[in-house]
Amino acid sequence: MKRQLFACGQYALEPVPVQHVVNMHAFLRATISVNA
Repeated sequence: MKRQLFACGQYALEPVPVQHVVNMHAFLRATISVNA
């Protein structure tokens, strides 16, 4: 799981559209909520 989050974090640092970052953030929040 940590490896997945690390990969997502690395990907979020790339020069991508803001909408993608927002989507990724929402995805991470949902994933963390499910795993919590």
